Amino acid sequence: MLPALPVELVDDIIDEASRTLDISSVSSIALTSHSFRIRANKTRFSSLVPSRKEGYDIKHTSKRLQTLADIIGSGQSIYTMPGVCEFATSFSLHMIGYHDLVMPALNNGNLVYIFNHLFRPSDATYTQSTTRSLSLCIYRWSRASEDEYSNDGDGDEDLRYVDLSWRSMNLDLATCIQNLIQLSELNRLSLKWMRHIPRDLLRGSNIKYLQLHGVSVAQPGSYHRNEDTAYGEPLLLESLSIDSFVSSTDIGLMTLPSYHDSASTHNLFPCLTRLTVSVSHSNFFKELDKVLYNAPDLRSLAVSLFIDHVHFSDDWYQGTSSTNKPPPQTRTSAKSQRTPHNTSSLDS
Repeated sequence: MLPALPVELVDDIIDEASRTLDISSVSSIALTSHSFRIRANKTRFSSLVPSRKEGYDIKHTSKRLQTLADIIGSGQSIYTMPGVCEFATSFSLHMIGYHDLVMPALNNGNLVYIFNHLFRPSDATYTQSTTRSLSLCIYRWSRASEDEYSNDGDGDEDLRYVDLSWRSMNLDLATCIQNLIQLSELNRLSLKWMRHIPRDLLRGSNIKYLQLHGVSVAQPGSYHRNEDTAYGEPLLLESLSIDSFVSSTDIGLMTLPSYHDSASTHNLFPCLTRLTVSVSHSNFFKELDKVLYNAPDLRSLAVSLFIDHVHFSDDWYQGTSSTNKPPPQTRTSAKSQRTPHNTSSLDS
């Protein structure tokens, strides 16, 4: 009789098989035994990405969200096995398509159910990673011609292409996203092409790595609730990625209690060590200067220039507020155009 393989070696074999085999084979492994199922699920459900084709296949994405919600729901009835969300370390949703396809997929209840179970504190630990990452990129098109196009009812100017307004989501979805950010173990957040984000969206959260591209923050009182940020602890970001749509005031309103744009503060980003910026117009350098002034411990700065017949002035380089510390390590790149799907992902 052959000796039994060491448990560690069996675990390595199952892990490797789960990474390399097709979905059907991995599912067969999961049905073999309790321990095999746990190890297979670590690979199957660690990174949840329901979208494909960079988010353009809305019907496929909607179907995958329904399937994921069903899997989470069915797992709730099996008390002896950890649920799918126990293995999840990241959730990434990209949806780029027609308004009449995107909005039903967002508001049909599947996302609400998924987000209400994702990244919640648990006594059991099935993954060694401490990362909990959420990435949302929603962009909508109208089927009407430019002459026929009208706004989406949230008070914005008519646009041929419309990023997602927080106001256009139903209340259940908006509430569960805010709860996910504030009450879960989420520590990395990427939001792209989203308008009117509540200023208290990050209040009380554990976010350390933040990416905001194509984002705007709502004015105080926009949602007829208490958005006072004069209490609580500041958000101690370690990594920040922004573009020219985001101002230093926006970030201050979301991260620092009692923030006032007129105040000369030097503690907006006391723990920030890594900053990535995408610049599409020269005026943004003034905003960048404010961020740099408020990041005394910055060690790495990456700047991407999206040049489209824009002449950048050298005035910023001559007039930036300087400190006595050495400049952070800087990387600069240039890109010729900017579209909703070519911005960089949240770096580790």
